[in-house]
Amino acid sequence: MSKSTKRSTRRPQGVATRQQVDLLITKHWIRMLVWQIAMSKCLLSSSSSEHSMSLLFPIGISKHLRELIASVSKQDIEVHGSGIQQKLFELTDTIASVVLTVPASSLEEKRQRVDDFNFLFRFWKSLPRPNSVQQELLEGKHSRIAGIEL
Repeated sequence: MSKSTKRSTRRPQGVATRQQVDLLITKHWIRMLVWQIAMSKCLLSSSSSEHSMSLLFPIGISKHLRELIASVSKQDIEVHGSGIQQKLFELTDTIASVVLTVPASSLEEKRQRVDDFNFLFRFWKSLPRPNSVQQELLEGKHSRIAGIEL
């Protein structure tokens, strides 16, 4: 595991699980916002040595989010209400866009990307009272991703 991967998945010590979940999801959300700003300024590259400046950065985030969500109870996430739900929507939406637009280097990588997105999409949809406009947007991307040949 690379140093950046270890830093992304490491949980803060001395903090309750529910607080850790909020901190880690918020950290990924902020990192994704910075990535989106870099993308809007054409600063990203498919061959960047700095992972956060790569077009594939959201794919790494999707893996970390899936691992995090799978390792805690749903209540540990739901307790944070609509704010965390909004962050998860924005993360999942960006991940879907990358899955749809940035080619995978192998069939295995393509499958993993689709699996990670599907996991995040299903989880987000299972949260209480998902926003109908957001749900429609993600369902549209989900349908397009389902059409990707594996």
